[in-house]
Amino acid sequence: KPFKCPFCHKRFIKDSSLMHHQLNSCTKNRLGNDFICSECGDHFEKFSLYKKHLKLHTGEFYKCTCDAKFENYPNLKVHVDSEHPEGESHAEIHPYSCDICSKTFIFQGRYKRHMITHDNNSKIACTICGKEFEKAYMEIHERSHSGLKPFVCEHEGCEMTYPSKKLLQRHERIHMEEFRLPCTYCEKVFTQKSRLKDHLRVHTGEKPYICETCGSCFSRTNHLRRHRRIHEKNE
Repeated sequence: KPFKCPFCHKRFIKDSSLMHHQLNSCTKNRLGNDFICSECGDHFEKFSLYKKHLKLHTGEFYKCTCDAKFENYPNLKVHVDSEHPEGESHAEIHPYSCDICSKTFIFQGRYKRHMITHDNNSKIACTICGKEFEKAYMEIHERSHSGLKPFVCEHEGCEMTYPSKKLLQRHERIHMEEFRLPCTYCEKVFTQKSRLKDHLRVHTGEKPYICETCGSCFSRTNHLRRHRRIHEKNE
């Protein structure tokens, strides 16, 4: 059950079930009929206002590659689809990435539901290393052992090859001038401002993401999420 109530720690299979629980049956996040913020103690009459307020603490906004932030997805969508000055690139940032199949998500709920699909009985074990994957992704995984990279970049002068089509498509953006973002410290080039920012911290040593449980610091959000699993297993 991937969805946990932050107040009473009950777990649910669906995020909709968790929301229903918070609205109707959880008593530890309420003061009368108001919703209480566990971080600062502010309380709100409506769940929508309470949920919006939580973003001030978590920093979970909907983000564009141009660094613009939005409190809701429709506003981000309008921003990305609108016309921009020539040479500017705009795209949604999908902060949640599946470690198994590399699929990315903008919504945490959809990411968690997706991860459940990897936990079902359709998994099979790799005959070489024993790791388990869904049947659909086993062929891609096996290429990590064989070294087979059938997807070739067709850009003139580039000989890069990749084990999956998705990785090739991600690479191809590097050849589009409007997406190229060079590092000021080294020769690496990126296609998303968020990835460039993460990389720059390798040079600066900045670690802005802090574990609220033990105080450990990390340079990337996915490293913090991976670290948090250690505490979740110990609960």
